[in-house]
Amino acid sequence: MAFNYATGLVNGLFEGGGAVIHPDGGLDLVSSKLEEQSARKCRSRLHIYRKAAEADRHFSALLAKKRRIGINAEELTYSGLLSLKRCAPNARFVDISGQVKWARAVKDSEELEHLRHSCKIASRVARDIPDKINAGMREYELAAELAYMLQRNGADRPNFTLVQFGPNSAEPHYMGGESVLHKGDFILLDFGCIYKKYHSDITRTFVIGKASARQKRIHAAVAMAQQRALDLITSGSDAKDVHSAVDESITNSGYKGLFTHSTGHSLGLATHDGMRLFDYSLKLEEGMVFTVEPGIYVPGYGGVRIEDDIVVRKGRPEVLTYAPRELIEI
Repeated sequence: MAFNYATGLVNGLFEGGGAVIHPDGGLDLVSSKLEEQSARKCRSRLHIYRKAAEADRHFSALLAKKRRIGINAEELTYSGLLSLKRCAPNARFVDISGQVKWARAVKDSEELEHLRHSCKIASRVARDIPDKINAGMREYELAAELAYMLQRNGADRPNFTLVQFGPNSAEPHYMGGESVLHKGDFILLDFGCIYKKYHSDITRTFVIGKASARQKRIHAAVAMAQQRALDLITSGSDAKDVHSAVDESITNSGYKGLFTHSTGHSLGLATHDGMRLFDYSLKLEEGMVFTVEPGIYVPGYGGVRIEDDIVVRKGRPEVLTYAPRELIEI
C-alpha cells in the first residue's frame, strides 16, 4: 500500500521493484520491463530492469552511499530487507512504518474522491441485495452474488464478502460457508470493494421473514450506539471517547460484554488501514476516514452489526455510505 501511496499508481504489480523517496522529495522508481507502461504514468526517475540482478544494480546505485534508510517494515518481507542490505551494506535501516501510517491517515481531495466512489458502489449493492436473498440459499451463493454486483456496478474488484446466516452472525469475522438460510434467521452481510486502489467497507443486517421482538431490540440497540458515535466524531475528538460512549450505550441497552471489537478502523488503501476508533493515543483530524461499526453478538443465537464509512470533519462527519440502516424484513 505504501508503494501505491508514494507513486500514485493504480495499475501493475511491481513485484521485485520498489520506490525510493529522497529527503528533497525526489522519487526513483525501479520497475521490471513487464510493468514499464504502468510505471511511466508515475512522475519519477524511472529505472527499468529485465532480470533480478539488474534490479539489484539499480537499487545499489540509488542506495549504496546512503547511511540511513527508512523502510516500511510492516509491508516489507524479510527477504526484501536482506536484498536491500546487500544493496546498501553500510546503511542503518530504520522502521518508519508509523510515520507512513500517519502520512496516509489524512486523505487529500483525490483520495477522498476515490473513496466516495468506492463507497457509492458498495452502498448501491447494500441497497439492492435484499432482492437477491431467498430462503434456502447458501452463504456461498449470496457471497458470489455480492461479488458479481460489486463489479457489475463498477468496482475494480471486491475486497471481501462476509455472508453470515443465523447463529453464524454471532461470530464477527466468520468467513462464510455452506449454511442454508432459514426463515427467521439474521443475515449479516459485511463487504466492500476496491476502486482505484481505495477500499469501501459496509455492513447491513437483515432478517428473512418477520423479525422477532428480540431481533428488533438488538438491532435498535446497535443503531442507537452507532448514532452515538456519529454524534461524537469530529475533528479534535479522542478515539477512546467515541469508543467508550458506544460501549456504554450497548451496555445500557442490556447487552454488556457482547460488543467485542473496536468501534471502527481507518480506511483507505487497505480495508484495515492501521488505526482504530479505540486507540487511547489517537486524536481525530479532519480528512481522516474511518468505519463506524458497533455490533452485538449473542453466541448460539446471532448478531447484528451496522457499519458505515465516514470522513472526519470540523463539524459532523461526512457519511460516505448511504444504504438504508433500518432492520429490513425480507
